[in-house]
Amino acid sequence: MPNLEIDVEPGKCDEAYAYIADYQWQGLYVYGFAEDRMWRFKHNFFSFEPRYGRFNIAGQQFVWNDGLFSLAVGALNKDTGDRPVYLHAMAAISEIVVPNSVLKNETLARSGEDHYAERFRHLGSRGPNTHSSSHAFDEKTGVLFYAEVNRNAIGCWNNAQEFHAENHGIVHLDNENMIYPADLTVSENGPA
Repeated sequence: MPNLEIDVEPGKCDEAYAYIADYQWQGLYVYGFAEDRMWRFKHNFFSFEPRYGRFNIAGQQFVWNDGLFSLAVGALNKDTGDRPVYLHAMAAISEIVVPNSVLKNETLARSGEDHYAERFRHLGSRGPNTHSSSHAFDEKTGVLFYAEVNRNAIGCWNNAQEFHAENHGIVHLDNENMIYPADLTVSENGPA
């Protein structure tokens, strides 16, 4: 379990959902706190992208086939009442998005992939060498931050822009002190 993302509305902790990435079996598990049950989604988007399985981290070269690795809940869409859930595989440079209402729907998950596959959408590519171990969304700024393991960097994308490689930036890159950034958290209070 490389990533656990909690989807909760203020004051409604008993109605929270936990989204759990399964990179080995390429699934997405959802635990509903109110339901006290777990269900699973599967989709081809959860698989690794074979042409992006090669890694070079601090001179160490290797191949991974890790699938779905990270999930991040975005800002509330007041028109639909949904939040986008951004997700990606580790051995990939693509970002996928799905409305959280899809993930919260246990009946839909149990009805099979044919009933929900089209709700998962390929958002686009982050660009070369942007393999990401984790990402986090900053609701105040609308920025999605990525821990980019191949570049030893923290990358970013503002969701007000189109999701294209040229609209992604690097917040910080450090080839000596930040080798393989594995985890990422957005703090409301700024740096500690």
